[in-house]
Amino acid sequence: MTAAHGLAALPESTAVAIAGGGPSGMFAALSLARAGIASVIVEPRTQVDRLRPRAKTTNARTMTLLRGLGLAERIRAAAALPVSYSQDVVFCTGLAGYELRRFHGAFQLAQHAYGPAPECGQQIPQPVVEEVLREAVAAEALITFVTGVEARGVRADALGAVLMVGAAAGPAGQVPPAHGGTAASGAAAEEVRELRARFVIGADGGSSRVRKSLGLSLAGTSAPRPNFNIVFRSRLLRERVRIPDAVQWWVVGERPGMIGQLDQDGTWWTILQGCDDPHDDAVAADFVRELAGVGADLDVDVLASDPWTARMLLADHYTSPAACSSWATPRTSTRRGAGTGSTRAWGTRTIWRGRSPRWNRAGPIRNCSTAMRPNGARWPRG
Repeated sequence: MTAAHGLAALPESTAVAIAGGGPSGMFAALSLARAGIASVIVEPRTQVDRLRPRAKTTNARTMTLLRGLGLAERIRAAAALPVSYSQDVVFCTGLAGYELRRFHGAFQLAQHAYGPAPECGQQIPQPVVEEVLREAVAAEALITFVTGVEARGVRADALGAVLMVGAAAGPAGQVPPAHGGTAASGAAAEEVRELRARFVIGADGGSSRVRKSLGLSLAGTSAPRPNFNIVFRSRLLRERVRIPDAVQWWVVGERPGMIGQLDQDGTWWTILQGCDDPHDDAVAADFVRELAGVGADLDVDVLASDPWTARMLLADHYTSPAACSSWATPRTSTRRGAGTGSTRAWGTRTIWRGRSPRWNRAGPIRNCSTAMRPNGARWPRG
């Protein structure tokens, strides 16, 4: 891999430009590299933030795809919770309360053979998956990974597509406007560089600038109630849990939500349902105590919090001068995508295109709406 940082390090051209270096983008790049196709990933983050766990389970389909890249066992080795820890989801009145119902084999977790696929699911936070994928990307000579930059949009040209790339948002989180312009009144125009490619894969999340620049809108539904995600540490919680192990405890009560371990060393996550951001870690810690139900004196050290709203969104159409990617499947949140397990095969689709005689005849992939959108439309309905 060629590792680079900042706009000055951006190449002028590549076979495939990939907007976004999350799981989908890296999977696409690795799949392309195994097929002998070079790619450039543009990614705003320099480091992966473990305190934003986002997806916590990698499903059987994705584990099977990762197996094809020789990465399934590396993913399992990196997981803090082995499949043997638990394969259950439990509904309860609290972690020291009553167990209402236990569901076995949740999230395609199976300690032995999993019938429908060569690999079963794996409980593992998304950032840990990303770290494994970054290590694999680093070993591939055909991949250039540029951090500190992000896509501003994409346009077609006579030879393929052009990805517009600008500097990543600053510490204050202000994202410069697309296609140049000024970030604030009186500020200098933002520098935007062009990365030419035969194809562009947009894997830049639910708020994808690639998607927006192509005129693709998202349609669907949003949950009527917000959620609030908290990552915290507690020395005492594990010993106070009276209900047998589960990958998730779903608490039914005055403070409803889900809770589970991120590791076996005192790091936990919880999702509070119907809860607005209190903007106060002390209040958030009290929310955790109410949900857990193991005592008001429980030690809770809030490490990170993340308000979000569940959404079921799908692009209105897929025809574009870029390969359809993360917006081609339902987005379950504006800030995280429960599409991490369902978007990675799009890199494989680009490989099929790359291996075909049409590789040397660049242009829009025009059959996505008829060939792939119906598959994505089925996901929101389960």
